[in-house]
Amino acid sequence: MDILLQSCALLYLVLITYVFLKQKKANKLENFIYKGILTLTYIELVFDIGYHAAIHYMPGAIFSTVITKFFICASISWAFVFTLYIFALASPKNSGGELTKETKKYFIEKILLLVAIIFIADVIVFLLPLSIEIYPKYIILSGMCQNFMYAAIGGSTIVNAFIILGNRQNIKSKKYMVVWVFSGLLLIGLAIQMIYPFVSVNITIATFITMLIYFTLENPDLDLINNLNIATQQAESANNAKTDFLSSMSHEIRTPLNAIIGFSQALAKEEISGSAKEEVKDILLASNNLLEIVNGILDISKIEANKIEIVNIDYSTKELINELCSLTNTRIGSKRLEFKTEISENIPPVLIGDKQRIKQIVTNLLTNAIKYTKEGFILLQVESEIVEDKVKLTFSVEDSGIGMAEEDIKNLYTKFQRFDMEKNVNIAGTGLGMAITKGLVDLLGGEIDVKSTYGEGTTFTVTLTQEISTKSIDEIETTKEKETITPFDASGYSVLIVDDNKINLKVAEKLFAEYKLDIDMTDTGRDCITKIMSGNKYDIIFLDIMMPKMKGPEVLENLKKIEGFNTPVVALTADVITGMEEKYLSIGFDDCMSKPIVDEELYYMLKKFLAPNIYTEENISVIEETTPVVETPPVEQSEKTTTIVEEQPVVEEIELPKTIEELDLPTLKEELNNNVEEKTGATETTIKEVIPIIITVKDYEYLEKSGVNIKEAMAYFNNNQNLYNSKLQIFYTSLEERMSKLYEMKKEQQLDEYSALVTEIKEESKNLGFEEFSKIAEEHEKAALDKNADFLNKNYPKFRLESVNILDIIKKHMER
Repeated sequence: MDILLQSCALLYLVLITYVFLKQKKANKLENFIYKGILTLTYIELVFDIGYHAAIHYMPGAIFSTVITKFFICASISWAFVFTLYIFALASPKNSGGELTKETKKYFIEKILLLVAIIFIADVIVFLLPLSIEIYPKYIILSGMCQNFMYAAIGGSTIVNAFIILGNRQNIKSKKYMVVWVFSGLLLIGLAIQMIYPFVSVNITIATFITMLIYFTLENPDLDLINNLNIATQQAESANNAKTDFLSSMSHEIRTPLNAIIGFSQALAKEEISGSAKEEVKDILLASNNLLEIVNGILDISKIEANKIEIVNIDYSTKELINELCSLTNTRIGSKRLEFKTEISENIPPVLIGDKQRIKQIVTNLLTNAIKYTKEGFILLQVESEIVEDKVKLTFSVEDSGIGMAEEDIKNLYTKFQRFDMEKNVNIAGTGLGMAITKGLVDLLGGEIDVKSTYGEGTTFTVTLTQEISTKSIDEIETTKEKETITPFDASGYSVLIVDDNKINLKVAEKLFAEYKLDIDMTDTGRDCITKIMSGNKYDIIFLDIMMPKMKGPEVLENLKKIEGFNTPVVALTADVITGMEEKYLSIGFDDCMSKPIVDEELYYMLKKFLAPNIYTEENISVIEETTPVVETPPVEQSEKTTTIVEEQPVVEEIELPKTIEELDLPTLKEELNNNVEEKTGATETTIKEVIPIIITVKDYEYLEKSGVNIKEAMAYFNNNQNLYNSKLQIFYTSLEERMSKLYEMKKEQQLDEYSALVTEIKEESKNLGFEEFSKIAEEHEKAALDKNADFLNKNYPKFRLESVNILDIIKKHMER
C-alpha cells in the first residue's frame, strides 16, 4: 500500500516539476518559495522510501531509526515552509509583482528565522524517542517523536488558518483555498492513521498540495508575452514607418502644390484672356483635387492616432444645409442627375457642434452618391428629434446609382477599398472617403448605417446628437459678416519670410502683397539670424521648417537666444502629418501654417498677429493719434495701435557660422559685467552683491515653469531655502568662468581635466534641478573619459549655448 502511494506521489511530483521548470517564470517571491516546497517534497519522498527500505532490510539498526527521523524532520520542514508561503501571500510587503530588493531583504530575515525554527524542531525530533513496530506487510511509527510531528504540523495548520482569516483581503480566493484543502486533507489523514496506523499518507498529502499550489501560481506565459512584445514593436515600427512615409509624401507633394495653387490663385485674380482664364480655373480645380487626396490620407492618419481635434461652435443649420446643397449642385455639373432635398421644419436654427466635421461627413456621402450615380436622382433628407436641450439630427443620402452587393458592404469602411474596379475605372478616388466618414462619425459619437441593392441604389443614414444653442440666428449672421475673407490694409507692418525654395518665396510674395505689407525674404536660416542680430525689426516671421544646413527649429532656437527678440514666429511647413503642429508649438513656435498657403488661413494668421479690423477707416485715425510703447505686436485686439520700439544701436554685421554647431553667441557674463560696471563701478568679484538673491517660495514658480525640477532640488537640500539659494548663487557666478575653462581644456586636449570639471558641473546642475543641462554635461563627461575629442569639438557650442540659457533663467529669477 505504501509503495503504491509513494509511486503515485512520485509520478505527480515528476510531472509537476517538469512543467514548472520548463516554463519561463516571473521573478516573484511565491515562485522562489515554491521551489523550496518542491525540493522538500522530493526530500520527504526520498526519506519515506529510504526508511521503509532500511527497516525492511536492517530491522532494529540505528541507521533505520536515523533515516526515519530524517523523514519526520522533512515532513515538519515541509509544513513550516508551507506556512511561510501562506505568510508571503498575505504580507502587504509582497504586492505580487516582481521581486524587489526591499522585498528580498524583508523576507530573507523571515526565511532565516524559519531556518532557525526548523533547526530547533529537528533537534527536538532527534532527542525524542521513536517506536518502530515491524509487521510482515507494514510498519507502524509511534512514540513522543511521532506525536511531536503531529503537533508541529497541526500547529502550523492552525497558524495558516489565522493568517488567512486575518488577511483575506490580500489573498486571492483560489490561493487561500489551498490552506483549507490542506487542513481538510490533514484531518482526513490523521483520521486514517488513527484507524489504520500502518497507512502513511504524509507524502501523498504533501505531493497533492504541491500540485495544487502549482495551479495557483500566477506565471504568465513569458514566451507568449515576449512574442507579443516583439509583434507589438514590429507593429509600432511599421506604423512609424507609415507615419514617416506620410510625412515625407505630404512634404514632397505639398511643396510643388504650393507653387501651383499659389500662382494659379494669383493668375485667376488678374485680367487675362477668356481661354487662359478657363485654363487657370482647370489648373486650380485639378490641384485642389490633388490636395484633397493628400488631405484624405492625412485625415486617416490623424483619425488612427486619435489626433483629430473637435471644435464645437455655434452654427446656423440653414447655412450648413445651404452650403451642402451648393457644393452638391456644383459637383453634379452637367450630369443628368436631379438633386432633391427634404428638410424637416422643426430643426433648431442654431446648434452647437463641430460644423466643419459634420459638413465633411455629409459632403463625403453626397460626393460618393454623385460618383456612383450616372443618371436618376440624389436625395438629401435632414430630420430632427428634440430631447430637452439637445437634438438628434439624421442625415440621409439616397441615390439611384449602381448600389453595392452584400459582400461589398462588409468591407465598405476598409481603407483604400473600392468596388467593381473594372466598371468604375473612370471614377476618381483613393477609397478613403468612407473610412474617413466612419472615423469622423465615431469621433462625434454618432452612428452610420447603409442599405443598398445592387444595381438599384444606396441609402446612407448618419445620426448625430447636437446641443441647442441659446444664441439667435442674427448673432450668428453678424459674426459671419465680420469674418468676411478680404485682404486688409496692413501698411506699416513688416513681415520676414524664410524659405529655401525660391518659387515658394515668389508665391508668398504675391499672396502677402495683397495686404500691403513691407515684405522681406531670405532663403537661409543663417541669413534670418543675421537680419535680426543686425537690428532689423519685423512684426511677424514666417519660418520654413525643412531647410538645408539649419532647419527651422534650429533657427528659432538661436533667435530665442538673442536678447530682446520677441517677434511672433509662425512655422511654415508642408509637413502636416498627425502631431506635427503640436510638436512645433511645443518647441516655441507661436503658430503653424501649412503649405500650400490658403487665402483663408493666411487671412486669419495675419489677423491674429497684426490685429483684426486693422484696415477699417475708423482705425486709420487711431493709428495716427496713438503711439503707445509695447513689447510685442497686438494680438486679437479690436483697435490698431502703432508699435514703437526704442532705437537700438547698429550691430556690426558678423559672419555667422555655417552650422549651429559652430555658433557661439557673446557671453552673458561679459554683458552682466558691463552692466554692473556701468551702473555701479563694481568689479567682476562683486556681481553677487549687485544682484542679491531675495527669494520667496512663490518665486520658485518661475524656475519650475522654466523647466527646473525645483521639487527634486529642494528635496536634495532638505527644503532648506537658504542653502539652495546660496548654492544657486555660487553656481550662477562660477558657471561662465568654468565654461570658458572647458573651452581652453578642449582646445589644449586636456581631456582628464575636462572630465573632472564637467563632472562638477553635471552634479551641481542636477542637484539644483537643471536636469537637461546635467544630461548634456554627462554626455561630455563620458566623451572626455573615452577621449572622444571629435564629440567635444562638435557639441561644445550647443553645451555653451545651453549654459547661456541657464544663466539667463537664473538671472531673470534673481531679478524677480
